[in-house]
Amino acid sequence: MTLVLTARPDSPVDATSTPVGDDRWQRVVAAITRRDFLIGAGALTVAGLLAACGDGSGQAAGTPAAGGETMPFEHDGYRTDLPLHPERVVVLEARAGLEFALLAGLPIVATEWSDESHLMAHLPAGVERLGGSNIEPNAESILSHSPDMLVVGAGWWNYYQENELLAEGIAPVLVVGDDDPDWKASLRRQLAAFGREQQAIEAIDAYDATVADVSAEIAPLVTGRKVVVAGADEEGFWIQEPDSFCSGIARDVGMDLVLPAAGQSNGSVSRYSFENLDVFHGADLVVLQNPDDPAASNPAWLAVPAVQAGRVAELRYDRNFGLALTAQVFAEDLREAARLL
Repeated sequence: MTLVLTARPDSPVDATSTPVGDDRWQRVVAAITRRDFLIGAGALTVAGLLAACGDGSGQAAGTPAAGGETMPFEHDGYRTDLPLHPERVVVLEARAGLEFALLAGLPIVATEWSDESHLMAHLPAGVERLGGSNIEPNAESILSHSPDMLVVGAGWWNYYQENELLAEGIAPVLVVGDDDPDWKASLRRQLAAFGREQQAIEAIDAYDATVADVSAEIAPLVTGRKVVVAGADEEGFWIQEPDSFCSGIARDVGMDLVLPAAGQSNGSVSRYSFENLDVFHGADLVVLQNPDDPAASNPAWLAVPAVQAGRVAELRYDRNFGLALTAQVFAEDLREAARLL
């Protein structure tokens, strides 16, 4: 592996002439002396550091793909060759990226951490907590784990690209699609690309078994009742679309949903001001994201019959979209929610 330290862009110095012996530290030192990032008053941009560690091709410079076998990968103009058998995977966000890596059985060495997430319980022993956060990745922490592949959900990937927080040079990046309402088909397709069809079958079978168990238990409670999957913020309230991740799972377990009227959607949810909450009056049970938001103390909300009856269950943030593991745990949440009826 050939690395260079550059005092100036046009004056490379062979890294092998330095006393630094640790290969991972050489990569950090080589990166932080390049012109492509900012050092000043303690500031260091992630994009520049990651870009400096590679040649822009999506593979760390001089680093062969683990296991030798690769597959071409493309996402929204980004192209790379992913190792089919990676040995050191770093996951940059603890949502779709981490869930896919877990379901695929990838060798995760470090991940962005979320103590509130149900996914933490699925991490193998020895996985380390990645420094920084999904909002502000820590470049030195990423580099210190010597990844041969990075994994990130498409939503966060887009955020990183738009804000120049992540370049592709440190290692090939697997971008996990996370916006397909048909999460089962998306999971099958993406796992099949890695030759892991069996993992998809097993994950979906486990979900289906949970759904069957939940629906059998709650059927006497939800029959003839209406449920709304919603959320709150400073602007008011919203209802999830019928093809959303959570709405689909609610239907799978046998819930009859209050749905937005035609033409009210902004593409993912339908919003309602405090003066327009009549739609919630038809619900016997509300599954609500952000139940502690100040909006939930508005008199118009407190007048909703299900709210007055105490039939409001929380929709946790880490459950509002995902793949099989998240779908399974949200189905269990709906079991608990139905017991409020």
